Amino acid sequence: MGSFQKILKPTRARGLDTSGGEQIVGNQLLGDPSFDTNVNNGDTGTYWNCNDSNNEGVSISSGKAHWADDGSASTRRLKEVPSGPFDDVTARYRVTITISDYTDGGVRLVSGAYYGTYLTAAGTYVLDMSPQTGSGNLHIDGNADAHLSISDVTVYKLESFGNNNHAQIYSGRALEFDGVTDYLNVGTSAGQIFIDYSEETTAVNRAWTVAVWLNYDAAGSSNQSITGFDNSRDVSTSNYLRLSNTETLGFYDIGGNASRTGDTVLKPKTWYRAVFVYNGSDTVNFYLNGVADGSGTLTSSNADNNADLNISYIGGAFQSSVFGNAFAGKMSNFQAWQGAWTADDAMYDYLNPEQLALNRGGTSLTNSNLKLWYPMNEGHRGDQSYVLDASNTGLGDDIVNWSSTFNASGTSTDDFGSWTTNANDSTTFCTFDHDNKTIRLRTTNSTHLQAFYVPEILKYGTTYKFEFTVSEITSGSVRVRPQNTTDYLTVSEAGTHSYIVSPEHSTNDLDFRIERGSSEATDVTINDVKIFPINDKNSAQTVFYGDNTISTNNDYTMSGSNNWDAYGTGTTESVTGGKLRVTTTTANTTQGVELPVANAGTPVVGRTYRIRAKLKRVSGLDPAEQIVFYFGGAQGNITTVGGGGTTNRITDSEVEYETTVTATSASGNLLIVNWSTTTALVFEIDDVEIKEAGIASGWTDADQQLDIPQTALQSYNQLGFSYGSADTAGGTISCGAITSGAWTTLDIWFFPQVSGYNQGLLDQVAWNGDDADASTGGYGFRVTISTTDKIVLTRRVSGTSASNAMTSTNKINIGKWNHVAVVIPKNDSTSMRLMVNGHYEQTNSSGDHGITAKDFRLGYGGGINYDSMPGCIAQASYFKEHMSETQMLELYNEGTPIDSRNHSVGTDNLAGYWRNNGVYGNTWTNLANPGTNDGTPQSLITETMLITAGVDSSRDSQGFLMNSQRLTNTINGLYTGSSGGGTYNSGAVVQDSSTLDITGAFTIGCWVKLKDFNYSYNLIQKKTGWNSAGYGIYIHNSNKKPYLEWGGSGANQQASGDNNDIDTLDIWYFVYGVHDPDGLHNSGTGIDRLYSAKTTDTSLNINGKTSMHAGNIDDAVATNDLPLTIGNHYGGGQVSSASIHFTGEIDDVVVYNGALSPEQVLRNFKAGKRSHK
Repeated sequence: MGSFQKILKPTRARGLDTSGGEQIVGNQLLGDPSFDTNVNNGDTGTYWNCNDSNNEGVSISSGKAHWADDGSASTRRLKEVPSGPFDDVTARYRVTITISDYTDGGVRLVSGAYYGTYLTAAGTYVLDMSPQTGSGNLHIDGNADAHLSISDVTVYKLESFGNNNHAQIYSGRALEFDGVTDYLNVGTSAGQIFIDYSEETTAVNRAWTVAVWLNYDAAGSSNQSITGFDNSRDVSTSNYLRLSNTETLGFYDIGGNASRTGDTVLKPKTWYRAVFVYNGSDTVNFYLNGVADGSGTLTSSNADNNADLNISYIGGAFQSSVFGNAFAGKMSNFQAWQGAWTADDAMYDYLNPEQLALNRGGTSLTNSNLKLWYPMNEGHRGDQSYVLDASNTGLGDDIVNWSSTFNASGTSTDDFGSWTTNANDSTTFCTFDHDNKTIRLRTTNSTHLQAFYVPEILKYGTTYKFEFTVSEITSGSVRVRPQNTTDYLTVSEAGTHSYIVSPEHSTNDLDFRIERGSSEATDVTINDVKIFPINDKNSAQTVFYGDNTISTNNDYTMSGSNNWDAYGTGTTESVTGGKLRVTTTTANTTQGVELPVANAGTPVVGRTYRIRAKLKRVSGLDPAEQIVFYFGGAQGNITTVGGGGTTNRITDSEVEYETTVTATSASGNLLIVNWSTTTALVFEIDDVEIKEAGIASGWTDADQQLDIPQTALQSYNQLGFSYGSADTAGGTISCGAITSGAWTTLDIWFFPQVSGYNQGLLDQVAWNGDDADASTGGYGFRVTISTTDKIVLTRRVSGTSASNAMTSTNKINIGKWNHVAVVIPKNDSTSMRLMVNGHYEQTNSSGDHGITAKDFRLGYGGGINYDSMPGCIAQASYFKEHMSETQMLELYNEGTPIDSRNHSVGTDNLAGYWRNNGVYGNTWTNLANPGTNDGTPQSLITETMLITAGVDSSRDSQGFLMNSQRLTNTINGLYTGSSGGGTYNSGAVVQDSSTLDITGAFTIGCWVKLKDFNYSYNLIQKKTGWNSAGYGIYIHNSNKKPYLEWGGSGANQQASGDNNDIDTLDIWYFVYGVHDPDGLHNSGTGIDRLYSAKTTDTSLNINGKTSMHAGNIDDAVATNDLPLTIGNHYGGGQVSSASIHFTGEIDDVVVYNGALSPEQVLRNFKAGKRSHK
């Protein structure tokens, strides 16, 4: 049978193998492994020393270390500067050296007692070694003849395991900050203080913790802000967290005007888990990768907000409205907690990157301690998009504090702890009873009387549930509302009451008010007031820009011949002194230059781009005030970068200008023109850039990260995300014709991306003549978002052009998840009902909206002069049911979405229930009746929003049921689009080793659960293409059966199953392939066998093939130096799978270098059924 190689279920960031050997552990240990920092001969740099004895001709430039042909010393040394990298000289390490340019001589690795052999040719060398003695420095010694360059040196620590073919997971996602303009805006108004020292009374509650994965680009002379604030918008001073200018963790102590720093110097381009812990008193502690890393003492805790947890920005800060101290690098999984982590919490967090520290047994942390959580792995794109806050899902804790001291008399105008009032005299006053949590409002006349809860704790953009008991009403009534909100609840009966509402006023720091209900004498007693925030999240807005879309150097630096062309009759252009000089004439009103989209980058309709260029007036038109940029068919008026100047006017000095445009055409060239004037002008252009707004390049460049939390080891929702587009259906989910009932109740959960214009949300209507009944004006209903961000329900009456409409009082929350439920009557004189985020309203309607079946659509904008909604729809349902307010509130469920099939009205009248199942090409199954009225995403739903599991592991971090639930220790692959998103993304990679170089019989297989049949998916591959060497197994999407393939000296060999037996989604299949060229289990006749079965089967489907696609079955399998990949697009399979990552789950991957018998395969099948039910 041969030896056994098994890749076990992955734990943390890799799958464990069962054979012996050494394995890389931890991060790369050199500070500058790619020689990014130049060092002249004779100098000592930050990371490398070219000034050691006998170092003649050694230097670093252009990303390489050079040994010039001008040395005479027998040993010319390049030395790594900081102490290390061999911090434990007795341990073993793997050093890789790449000699890129070779002419003569050689170099060798030296450290302690280790003297390597000279490397005397170009190539990559892997050296496993141990210094044994010495200081732990790394030396590369060149001999006297050395004339060569090294482009890369890496050092990793090795650890001996009882196994060696470990699988690394490459699915970690991060945000990448450019160190210039990129940052996250945590809030749009002042007061982003999550823990206020002055308002808390104990050290336990004043304490806080911030944890984040960091990977910075390069050392610099400035501090790099991890968190920051705006001293012109927020408090005037505040502490903040940073990477100090000495590359240590730092906490800026306002009181001491100094940075309290950690002990360890962090290496660039290396992932670290950084933890900052304030103990609630006078100390901040640092942890790095789970280990204590020093501490600092604060000069003052209470002064100048020094100990507050104030986070307005991530990745930079504003001083006097100027952005600075920008972080350059990557971040992931940012968390802010109330309470001080212990050393055990910090270690657990590091060792379990997919878990929260509150999951540690014995921790004191609870859900309510988690104040802010940005996984930073959403991966969606869009104009100034949002990074989701994963904390505070559903109904939060009561935020009313009755513990303050109260003056029970209530006869003065003093504040009473947490409560105060607007009037206290002999006839109008409030009485507050602290012990019994009671408020009595009493007035003998029409004087307006209010009780206020202070401090002002309500925030605009957050929904609240107010709950209170009216224990006694002697006269009058009482009403409750947030400050500056016109909508309120009036109560005139005793009992317990609740009220859900969002503050209307667009500021934070609003108070909660209990007030007299009408202009009459009032005497009302209220008990036990509670205020619960609902989904109290702080989703951050990205202020990010992508890479310059102008790819050719001369097209943006003007350093030589380029692709710019003159635009307009008589206009000329030429490169002069490193500038593009443009001379216009009087012949046209629009003259200048243009760069074709082939060189400027093809714009995407609906996306926003920032254009910058340095411009200078040379002569002619004065003032030159009609210069504009065009791109993607859209015009942009220019202003100076940083403000100032006159719009569209350039000066006699070179100044950088910018504009922002939203593309309306994919064929619109980049134009820089003198517009709307026939006066001649000579001007110069330099340093032109086009960057897409809202693009965190980490979502494309940093989506294959090791070490950080791995999406492939988590449960998640992967939701289709739309840009929307004016007057089209491209952002729509079409659900087919549904016959409306006497009543229709609809509900939808959605994430709106932009504010301020009409957007379609739900409709079932022949609105604009697109139906046979157009002559009668059409009928039906629609739900839309208005330009004021309110919900509008419109009911159109059959046979007329009349409409009934109602508009919500509450606005929706842009950049957050919202819920809308509507009740639409068919018959007249009955109420239309509307609920926005739990807030209920109703109005009367008249007429009949018809009963003919109409197409029901989600997010529709076409045909009604509305845009398709840019953003995301998570789920929607369609009931033929007249729901009451209570039943509509059941749909809202205090901010936690329900499975509509479990609603109390039952499923008999549930016509549709759709959950987001991904992008264009996928089907949103109607879970109420699968196969009928299934949803079809349209062409603009091409991006995805990834939401990983939250505190409640059964739901994602926003509270939704997940479409990729990981119930066992599997690789949970995710969709990455037709471009694949990189070589490795959501699967696992096993580095090449001799044990995986199989030339004869082999067996490979796994358990697999598919999410779609969109592509032919590779399961296991150790080959690069159809006719290449190696072996693999994949599933064909149209044939729906497994294929075993292997490459020998001839063409690719392939064996397939005879039956289409892998034809069901979301069920576990057992898939094995056996290559038996000698016929060990087939009476001496070579054979390839495919085995497959559902987990519910009792026997295996076995297909055997003795004839091959090409060549002979006994041809030797050719070896290669490629990794073995699991669930990745890299290598093998059909052409359609060449760049597609597997979507679904893979588990229990096996590789044998021998042919298993049918009995042995059956035994493995039965053994695996227990864990794949």
